[in-house]
Amino acid sequence: MKVRQVRHGTVAVRLPSRRCRAMPHPRSEPHENYVLTIILTEYILCSVRIFSKSRLLQFAREYPKARDWLANWHSAVAEAQWTSLAEVRETYRHADAVRAGSGKTVTVFNVCGNHYRLIVAIHYNRDRVYVLMLLPHAEYDRNRWKALL
Repeated sequence: MKVRQVRHGTVAVRLPSRRCRAMPHPRSEPHENYVLTIILTEYILCSVRIFSKSRLLQFAREYPKARDWLANWHSAVAEAQWTSLAEVRETYRHADAVRAGSGKTVTVFNVCGNHYRLIVAIHYNRDRVYVLMLLPHAEYDRNRWKALL
């Protein structure tokens, strides 16, 4: 989490997300044992925008076995603040960067114990995740999807 001092008593998170909200800092009152007390009055919580949730719902209807995994993935990603694939792998060990036919890099997640593959485009600099495809493992292995992206 990137934090910087904005003005005396306020801390803000520098993320370009539009869905930021101010929250009171839990330690907004001085503690009597501190010689030098810095009072933080608020901080900003930002989240990742996921495009599109409707596509995830469609995948959940098509592949009911993946419904719970997709819901958990959506919650985890919405709260994540990833800046690189290495940070994604801290949460999802089997996430891989794959080059599509267009030359763009997409991130592939193993879903439900490698039964499905979720293909997304993550824009780390804009805190956005674009859901592209969910494929059964056999269809993913055919590599036809690369030509579509």
